[in-house]
Amino acid sequence: MRKHKGISILILNLVFLSGCFDSSNITSLVSSESISSPISQASQNIIINDIDTHVYSTPIKVLDNIQTDNITSYTLSYKGENIRIDGDEIIGLKGNTVTEVTLTNDDGRRGTFQVAVINRDYVSKHKDAETNEGWFEEVNVNKIDGLTRNSDFANGMDISSACYLYENGAHFYDREGNEQSLFYLLKDSGVNYVRLRLWNDPQEGDYLYGGGNCNLTRVKWMAKEAKEAGLKYLLDFHYSDFWADPSDQVVPKAFKDFTTVKQYEEGVYNYTKATLEELKTMNALPSMVQIGNETRDGMLLSLPGEESNYSSGKTSLSSTLSGNKNTNFKTYLKAGIKACNDVDKSIQTLVHYVKNFSDPANIVSFYQNLSEVDYDIIGLSAYSYWHFSSISTLTLGLKTISQAFPNKKIVLAETSYGFTYENDSNANNSFSKTNDTIKEVDGYPCSIQGQASMYADTLNAIHSISNGLGAFYWEGAWLPLSGCGWGDKSTLSSWSNQGFFSYNGKALGSLQVFNKVYSD
Repeated sequence: MRKHKGISILILNLVFLSGCFDSSNITSLVSSESISSPISQASQNIIINDIDTHVYSTPIKVLDNIQTDNITSYTLSYKGENIRIDGDEIIGLKGNTVTEVTLTNDDGRRGTFQVAVINRDYVSKHKDAETNEGWFEEVNVNKIDGLTRNSDFANGMDISSACYLYENGAHFYDREGNEQSLFYLLKDSGVNYVRLRLWNDPQEGDYLYGGGNCNLTRVKWMAKEAKEAGLKYLLDFHYSDFWADPSDQVVPKAFKDFTTVKQYEEGVYNYTKATLEELKTMNALPSMVQIGNETRDGMLLSLPGEESNYSSGKTSLSSTLSGNKNTNFKTYLKAGIKACNDVDKSIQTLVHYVKNFSDPANIVSFYQNLSEVDYDIIGLSAYSYWHFSSISTLTLGLKTISQAFPNKKIVLAETSYGFTYENDSNANNSFSKTNDTIKEVDGYPCSIQGQASMYADTLNAIHSISNGLGAFYWEGAWLPLSGCGWGDKSTLSSWSNQGFFSYNGKALGSLQVFNKVYSD
């Protein structure tokens, strides 16, 4: 029981900004209920109101709730992970919890108060599908022999859209319906790593490109939350203002007027180093850095179009400047890697390629061409419907690559699978019955069990090779919210039926696959 009701904060009109919350845009009302029976003891003679908050609502300041005068320099102590206190600000992390906090002033006076993180009820638009398809039921997968929780093996998830989702009102819940910080929820579910993509400047005036709008401000917030939750993270530099993949490697606007290879080289180096130094100042350096995204044909290949036509209006960059798998590509990779090493030599660097595992010789050839580039990790995309037709194809391909590069670590940087064909008004799912390419494969039905089995078997394949370092499930928390599509606010989410959460943010039964694969 809480000792007194204290102040009840009603959060209205919740608006998150880049950074992911900003108190200047939160409307709070204090209830008319009076404060009863404040603490007043000789050893605890500072009177502090109890506090109610929600997960990631605007931070509440302790000083605003102290009734005793002459409180100067003090320390705060508490146990558990239900809240976090940054300086004077209290942040809710786990709903339906109460945490006792002790304040000790510099003159020895003390006071205690309780912080209740009030649960916001889970509300679903898809109750029939949730029930009929058993979205929250248990799944069964085989444990992976030798995979332990204290190893360096990455059992990870890309959650690059998380900050923007929170800005647009997302809530995440465990299977019991308790709201939690996404980062702590993932940690409790067995995830040990997250992956965060970084775009240089995904904005043109007031126009946001979309897809999570993953600028540095949002990445900094996600990086801090990940580290606070005890998660490692992989930072994925796209070196673009929007999606970089085999079909799009568009130069960031900041580079568009460069006229020499040296300028591009210095641009990559300076941007990478400045970003990492900024993260270092907040004690949030990544454990891995990805230099470019799906660089099958190279990186920095096209000049951007104007305004909203950044990618669609692209034009080819001169071959003398372009990094199209020639000397320039290696130069640009080396510049990014050098920046990482100059900031912190412990950061592992990754080069990302995408090709079908039925032709591992092609993958081997790509990395053999980079023999003079001093990277640490081979990163590969591994979607069953694009890159392997069976787990045996994936396993054999990985063994071939492993044997060719015994001194490199290997990571599956992206993978995913569908759990439902249910539609949503804010979704246009790529994984569908009508898509001849992105659909279920034999032995893995589109269900939470099929999804869990596919991830477990994919993880086992990378763990089976001696230099396998792990996998990252791609965008496993991308909810179909209005304005949170793959592009600008007019687009829809294309990936939500491949996530590990219901369309309204509740953990699926399949999320437990991350815990269930461990052998300890």
